[in-house]
Amino acid sequence: MRAKVIDEQLVKYLTDAHAIEEESLGLLRRAGRTCAREDVREIYEQQLVRAEAHRALLEARLQAHGAKSSALKDAAMRLGAFNSGLIFQAQPDTAGKATTFAFALTHLKIAGYELLKRVAARAGDDATVAMTERVLGEERDGASRLSASFDTAVHASLEAQEAPRRPTEHLLHTLAGGERTGAPLGPV
Repeated sequence: MRAKVIDEQLVKYLTDAHAIEEESLGLLRRAGRTCAREDVREIYEQQLVRAEAHRALLEARLQAHGAKSSALKDAAMRLGAFNSGLIFQAQPDTAGKATTFAFALTHLKIAGYELLKRVAARAGDDATVAMTERVLGEERDGASRLSASFDTAVHASLEAQEAPRRPTEHLLHTLAGGERTGAPLGPV
């Protein structure tokens, strides 16, 4: 009976991890589309490639257990990513928000994989333990890259906020008193 409970829990943790990867994919795709900075988009793209690979690994482990991902959990997590996408659209500092959410979600994934690894070890599933160890290393590396990009994300956020203002400020300055050189407006 105990082995059956551990196996059921293992499948639940695998489906949970799959659902979190689904949310990560949605968030990273939206982040990549909303960010104007190539260097920040590159970080999102690297995270996206990893998330796709991790999802495939989870699907293989689920299949090995005669299970498949939970459509309900995946849909709920995709909805969460959609709602996060709405936050990005409503906020002027999309690179900052996207990096923050990606960093937080990466740590949620790390926690989930740590639990999955421990349940897999108790279930005697060495293949899942090995998979989680690989994924954990990659997720920690991704978290470090995201953390190292915070300054760049802030800079990109500020650039995005200032970009629409620059032409207006220039026009207002010109109308109010001439070009920045101090030259008065010519005849109108």
